[in-house]
Amino acid sequence: RGFHDEVQLSWGQGELGDTPAGRSLRTGKTSLIANFETEAAQARWRQAALARGFRSSISLPVFVNGVLDGAFMVYSNEVNGFDSRAVPVLEDLAAELGYGLGRIRERRRLDEAILERDRARTDQEQAARQLERLVRLESLGQLAGGVAHDFNNLLTVVMSYASLAQSELSEIPPE
Repeated sequence: RGFHDEVQLSWGQGELGDTPAGRSLRTGKTSLIANFETEAAQARWRQAALARGFRSSISLPVFVNGVLDGAFMVYSNEVNGFDSRAVPVLEDLAAELGYGLGRIRERRRLDEAILERDRARTDQEQAARQLERLVRLESLGQLAGGVAHDFNNLLTVVMSYASLAQSELSEIPPE
């Protein structure tokens, strides 16, 4: 615990990248340290590793959909903790990890696509409801316009008769 927080590592060439993880990430191949105590390149990390009981380690590249995506690190409290039987098992595990990560990412993309489709569908349904309201309002406006026109026609007739009545009444002499 805390080993990777305490030590400084790199993927690049040079002293900080001369770790199993750095080598795996640069080469795409399995890399191991058989003995932290005797591996000269591990002097920088030796004390931190030994303090946690690490005696050997292995780094396995993780490929997701054929692309190198990371490294799977395993530590052992035994010198030469990764023999010829353990390495193929761990390589299979790293391959399964890569496959699983790929499936998780595909599922996330699918979930996001479904959410986007549902949002688009909701937006489309809202637009259809709004269009329906606008069509109803337009119909109501046309109906109101028609009623107003008919009422105006009736008022014109009434006004004409009122005007005619007024003019006939104005011709009658007062009593």
